[in-house]
Amino acid sequence: MTTVRHLSTLAALALHAAGIGIAMSMPSGAPPVEPKEIPITLTMAPLPEPPAPKVEAPKPDPKPEPKPVVRETPPPQPVPQPSIEPPPAVIASAATSVAESVVPEAPPPPPPPPPPNPGAVKAKDDYFGRVLAWLERHKRYPGEARSRRTQGTAMVWFVMDRQGRVHGSKLHKTSGYPVLDDAALKMVQRASPLPAMPPEMPDQQVELVVPVEFYIR
Repeated sequence: MTTVRHLSTLAALALHAAGIGIAMSMPSGAPPVEPKEIPITLTMAPLPEPPAPKVEAPKPDPKPEPKPVVRETPPPQPVPQPSIEPPPAVIASAATSVAESVVPEAPPPPPPPPPPNPGAVKAKDDYFGRVLAWLERHKRYPGEARSRRTQGTAMVWFVMDRQGRVHGSKLHKTSGYPVLDDAALKMVQRASPLPAMPPEMPDQQVELVVPVEFYIR
């Protein structure tokens, strides 16, 4: 753009100088001659092209350096040691000590008893109820204790077989009055034999502790 502006300015100056020269060369009194337009051809020099960028040739990839080969050294193998067997006497003593240290196992616990048969339990309860009723019918209230209004409960222990025969009796707990304790022991002896055991009871003998009450109603 700067070069074009300079050329335009020079062309204008040249036209102005040519007009002045023509005016001076013309004689005085002569009619003025119109200046002719002189075509001016401007030739613009081509701008220099920018230099082409240098294209560098691609460098070849560097060859990978060969890795060193590492050879593993096998671990040293253990040297087998010769086995040393103890003499027979040492082996025998060791076996004896091991045998002595063995503790025998405890025997297994006995199996639990079978659950009671509901029918047998009911038969036993009914039988003891009949025994108490049988003893009550053979009880005698001493007249001396009744007249003195002596009252109390004595506990008597006795054992009987399956047929109800009494094989022994004794006072388990006193009533506090000897006359009432003696009457309770005589009652058991008087009631023998008691009712026999039912088939549902497998016992050969039964021990009982029964209360004997002496009260005035």
